Amino acid sequence: MNAWAVLLLAWAALSPQLESLEMQKAAVVRLTIHRPMAADETAAAMFVGKDQQNAFFITACHAIVELCKEPPGKPVSSIDLQFHNSATRFEAFIFERFNAGLDLAVVRTPVGSLPPGIPTIPVGDAASAAPIRVVGHPAAGGWSTWSGVVQNENGANADVQRFITNRDFSLAGGYSGGPVFDSRGAFLGMHIETTESYGVAVKSADVLRQLKAWNVPTTNLGPAAAGDLQADRDAISKVLDNFVNAYSRRDKDALWTIWPNAPADRKKAIESSFENARSIALTLSQVTFDEMSRQRATVRARFLQEFVSKTGAELKQPGTYVFRLEKKDGAWIIGALE
Repeated sequence: MNAWAVLLLAWAALSPQLESLEMQKAAVVRLTIHRPMAADETAAAMFVGKDQQNAFFITACHAIVELCKEPPGKPVSSIDLQFHNSATRFEAFIFERFNAGLDLAVVRTPVGSLPPGIPTIPVGDAASAAPIRVVGHPAAGGWSTWSGVVQNENGANADVQRFITNRDFSLAGGYSGGPVFDSRGAFLGMHIETTESYGVAVKSADVLRQLKAWNVPTTNLGPAAAGDLQADRDAISKVLDNFVNAYSRRDKDALWTIWPNAPADRKKAIESSFENARSIALTLSQVTFDEMSRQRATVRARFLQEFVSKTGAELKQPGTYVFRLEKKDGAWIIGALE
C-alpha cells in the first residue's frame, strides 16, 4: 500500500470525529464580560434555541450575575458575544431569570446575529466512565476542548442535579458555561466548577427542565438519535407490560421489583386494594414518550382500571398515568408514577 493510500485511509477514519467536533464548536459562543473598574472575564455559552426576536444561550450564572458569585461581584456593564470562526462581536443581554442553585443563566442576542448552519445538538445523560469533552475558552485559546471522563453520575453529597468529571490543570478558567459532550456529540451538561480534584457539571435534564419553566426556547436541542434509543424504548415498553401484568395479577412482589422506590403510603394503598379485590384488570392506551434519553424517560398513558371487590362491587376508574422511568445498573425501572 503506497503512502497516499495510507493517508486517505487515515483521513477517512478521522474525518467523522473532526466533523463532529467542528459541529459542536459551532454551537458554542465566547462571552467577554465587562465590568466597571475591573478586568474583562471570559466564559463559554451554548446556543439552545430561538424565537422570532432573539437567540438564547446558556452559561454559568457566576460568570454574569453578581448574586451568583461568592462573594458577590461587581455588576456587569456589557457582554460581547462571538461565534466560532468569526471575528464579529455582538452585544448580548442577560435574561431576567437565573438559578443560583444550578449556577444557570441565559443570555440573548437578536436572532439576526445567528450564523447559518448551527447544528441541532442531541441531549444525553452522563454515565460513569463515559468519555467526554468540554468546549470553552481558557487562556490557551478560544474554542479549546478538554477531554476527560465522567467520574460520578451524581455530584458531591449525592447531588442529583450535578455530575462529577475527572480533571487536570488544563481544565482551567474560561471553561465555565461550556457544554459537556459525550463521544457521540450529545449534550450531557454544563461545566460550572473545577475543584482541586475534580470538575463539576450541572445535568442536561435539569438545565432543560429549568429552561422550560422559564419559557426559554430550546429549538436547537433534540433527543438522542432514534436508532440509539430504540432498544431503550423497547425495554421501557416491556416494563410497562410488566407493570400492567403485575397489577392485574395483584402480584405486589413483581410490582415493587419494577417500581422499587414507590412511596410508602402508595404501596400501602395498592397492597390493600389487592387484598380486597376479587379481580383487577388494568389496561393502558395512547402511550406516548414525552421525554427520552439513554438514562431517563417520561411516558404518558391513558389507563382503565376495572376493580371487582370480594363482595362483588364493581368499579371502573379511567385516568392518565405519567411514568417517570430511569435506568439503574443497565435496567429500566419506574422511578415515579403520577
